[in-house]
Amino acid sequence: MRRRPSGRPGIPAASRGFTLLELLVVMVIIGVMISFVTLPFGDRSVDDRIVFEARRLDRTLRFALEEAEIKGVLIGFRHLQDRYEFLVMGQDGKWEPYPGGPFRSQPFARPLGMQLRVEDRVVPPAQDKEGEDEASEPKPQILLLPSGEVTAFHLVVGADGSNTRYTIEADALGKFTFEAGEGKRK
Repeated sequence: MRRRPSGRPGIPAASRGFTLLELLVVMVIIGVMISFVTLPFGDRSVDDRIVFEARRLDRTLRFALEEAEIKGVLIGFRHLQDRYEFLVMGQDGKWEPYPGGPFRSQPFARPLGMQLRVEDRVVPPAQDKEGEDEASEPKPQILLLPSGEVTAFHLVVGADGSNTRYTIEADALGKFTFEAGEGKRK
C-alpha cells in the first residue's frame, strides 16, 4: 500500500502553500534585518560622518600644503554651501579648479557644515559662478604657499542637530592642529 505524504489529503505536497507560522517567522526575520540596516542611519551615523569628513579635510589640507611646497605652486582653498574645492593659479594668472586627484571638488552635503574664520572673522561660503559674467574667476579663501606658509585659519566642522564638532586650525607658518570640539580661537 502506498502512503501519502502528511498534509491535506488529495493535494500534492508541491502545491501546498506556506503555513501561517512560516509566514510569521519570515516576517520576524525581515523585521530584524531591517532594524539592523537602519541602525547606522541614526544620530550615530551623523557623528561618524562629521569625524570622517573633518579628518579627510584635515589630511587633504595638509597634503595640499605639501603639494604646494613640492611643486612650487600656489594652491587655494574655498568652501561653498554644498562642497569644498582646491584652486590653482593657471597659466593666464587666474584661479581655476585643481585638476582632479585628491584635490578635486568634494561634496559636503547637509546636515554637515563648516564655519571658516580668517583673522577671527567668519568667512561665508563662496558663491558659484552662476549669474556672474564669464570673466569672473573663483577666489580662494585660504592660500597654501610654496614656502610652506598658510593663511592662518580656524575651521569648525559639525552638523545641524549634533553636538559633535571638530576643529582644524593652521597658523601662518603652516602648523596644523586637529582636535575635537570647537577649539580655542587665538
